[in-house]
Amino acid sequence: MGMTNPTPRKHIAGEPLRLLKRAERHVRIEPDRRGIRISADLPPKLAYALNRAVMRVEAEVLRECADACSADPSAPLPSAE
Repeated sequence: MGMTNPTPRKHIAGEPLRLLKRAERHVRIEPDRRGIRISADLPPKLAYALNRAVMRVEAEVLRECADACSADPSAPLPSAE
């Protein structure tokens, strides 16, 4: 059974994909003595879109952890990756 191609996404985490792609070009990831450093110098329109998308993803991760805690307090929490 073959899969059909889904409709291309126009939004990620509620933000226009075109803005997030433009924002991504401004992001720098560099090694740091404690891991990595992520930085970006973004124009306001791109910064707002990226910030909102990241906050929405963060909220989903927190919700999943809260759901896991309330479902079975003895179960391990989702791993932080």
